[in-house]
Amino acid sequence: VKNKFKLEGDSEINGSFEVDENASLELIGLTHTFAAGSDFLGLGTVDLVSGELNIEDEVSIKSKFKSKSKVKVKNKFKLEGDSEISGSFDLDDDATVEFAEGSHILDTGTIFTGAGSVRLVGGTLTVNENINVELLEVTGGTIEGTGTITANKQIQTIAINLDEGESKVISNQFLVVSAGNTSAEQIIYTLTDLPDEGILLLNGIALEINSTFTQADINNSLLTYADGDSDASRDSFSFNATANGELITSSSFNFTVEENLIAEFRNIGTTGIFAFEEISSSAKLKFSVDINSSPSFNSEMGVFFVDDDLGSINGIAPGEAGYLQLALSRAQVISSVLYNPPNGFEQGSRFLEFASSDRLGFYLVSQGTTDQVLSQVAAGETPNNVIFSTSTNLQVSNSTSTSFTLNWEEQLDGGDTSFDDVVINVESVGTNPTPGTEFQAIGQRELLDLRSFEGEVSASFTVNREAAFNNTISFYVVQNEQGTILDELTGQLVNPEEQGYAEIAVRQSIEVELFVENQGTVNIVTQLQGGEILAPFVIADGSISDFLNTNPENLEDEGSNAYFTFIGANPDQADHFAMLGDNTIGVEDLFGGGDNDFNDVIFKVDFTVP
Repeated sequence: VKNKFKLEGDSEINGSFEVDENASLELIGLTHTFAAGSDFLGLGTVDLVSGELNIEDEVSIKSKFKSKSKVKVKNKFKLEGDSEISGSFDLDDDATVEFAEGSHILDTGTIFTGAGSVRLVGGTLTVNENINVELLEVTGGTIEGTGTITANKQIQTIAINLDEGESKVISNQFLVVSAGNTSAEQIIYTLTDLPDEGILLLNGIALEINSTFTQADINNSLLTYADGDSDASRDSFSFNATANGELITSSSFNFTVEENLIAEFRNIGTTGIFAFEEISSSAKLKFSVDINSSPSFNSEMGVFFVDDDLGSINGIAPGEAGYLQLALSRAQVISSVLYNPPNGFEQGSRFLEFASSDRLGFYLVSQGTTDQVLSQVAAGETPNNVIFSTSTNLQVSNSTSTSFTLNWEEQLDGGDTSFDDVVINVESVGTNPTPGTEFQAIGQRELLDLRSFEGEVSASFTVNREAAFNNTISFYVVQNEQGTILDELTGQLVNPEEQGYAEIAVRQSIEVELFVENQGTVNIVTQLQGGEILAPFVIADGSISDFLNTNPENLEDEGSNAYFTFIGANPDQADHFAMLGDNTIGVEDLFGGGDNDFNDVIFKVDFTVP
């Protein structure tokens, strides 16, 4: 069909149509039957304008399909192209209408009757009408729109993609069986076949053939799959699901395991710039402070993206005017390195992910932090304490195709040229970035990102201290990474630099307070709410009640001060928080930044789903 082909009388099709783009096959009036052998190809449209369409056998339409009338399905009707529906489907027992890849719209007037199933295997199903179906099966794709689909029975088995060796929670985002008014506790899964490569765990305990779990267990994120050590790319398990003893489905659940390629370096700093062989789409790097580091003061290391192997950015070379500002605009913080850590504190690692096409330069802020430098740049100043990897203050050692060591001389003039002041090991790994760290590589973003978690999250805090002050650490919910908060009393949004921010943030702090004796270590386990972004604050030498009762305006010398990760909220406009590893944050408790050692209080948090 190259233009328009109208069928205005009865028709029976058991052959193929190829409908060109902008062409159409129109079905008008009376009865049209698609029998065995019917096939519809091309970029044009099959348009049921009126009458009734009978699907007698398994039929696939790869063209666009439009329907304003009635479709009677006796077998399987598969829509693999885009579709627009505002008519009805009558589904026989065991009949199926399947929506595959493409965009499918169920508009006003769409009705499904009969005992058959509606199946979504891919693409997008936009529902603009409230629709009732007997059985809804979802194995892929997404459902959106202003309407809803209500199913008497629902079976959702969306395959999970995971990396080699990774563990993944099987939540109700992926696996759902429901039946009428049956509760989640009454939906019981019985395992009929175990995964071949990995292990299926219920609340941490390995399951076996005939083991059972409920939909409530899935809803509460208690079911986990842990990939094994083989190189298999696929795995699955099978189950029977019953509701009050009645079999609802016998199905399987699938996993796709992606090979975890380790990125290799092609350029290991011969010009102070580092690049990758593009054998994988991403490069995951682990940064750790070497035990041989011996700094004389605190410094902070970061990484930034450059345009070529010489380190140029927008045509500006290292050392030229404007390079500092451009480099820091592309920077990610790796970690500050402490020269005087508290007793019991061991500096952790950082995991960052890059594109394999990236070229990387490194920098060291000598006796300072990236936040401090950015604040100076914003004020029109030109800091002179940033050392780039293209300078003679860096030596690279222990180079292999997947690792190397950065040896920094922290003194701007070269110091004693020992190159053991700040020593950082860099390793290409298969490990994904640590949960909770989404914002932590960006300036003034020492935040805990819980948006990837659902429900409650178990948080295990380790707290250390090297300070005379008795400080209190707590957290508050922010609306975004810029630190905006919602005043629960007025309903107004307040930004860090605005009046009243400190009092509102402290007043709305969550019920978690961290404190520890000097040179001590304390471990605190608590529950946090997933789906939120938490920002830390410190009450210097006081408690939350001390601050709210004596110095809610956060003035100098009026009582205990509150300091925040957002410099604009601090009364001294100084940086009081520094990254010391993934989800590991150091605090400076003195007004004006004190000695900038960021060891006065240090907390590290590990997250797990209960």
